[in-house]
Amino acid sequence: MKKVQVEVFPLLTKGLGDGNSERVLLEECLENDKLFSDLVNQVVTKHPALGQAILDPKSQQLREEITIFINNCLLHLPSGSSTKLEDGDRVFFLMTLSGG
Repeated sequence: MKKVQVEVFPLLTKGLGDGNSERVLLEECLENDKLFSDLVNQVVTKHPALGQAILDPKSQQLREEITIFINNCLLHLPSGSSTKLEDGDRVFFLMTLSGG
């Protein structure tokens, strides 16, 4: 088993944590051969509100406006879904903001 930290930043935290936090920190245990896509499935199963925030309701794929970092490195999707996670990895979910 390996432990992976998942940080969810503002605009995605509605319905998670105590409601007073700007971000939510989760710790997930994964089997040794699990990938980033397995982590997403596990987290959204445990936290449906997060699933609503990060997954497109029709395709159930990560929304285009979601940015993901693993250990401070940008994850490029869709190829990044098969990234193998290691014990102690930190995964960050952020909402991409745009506009002028």
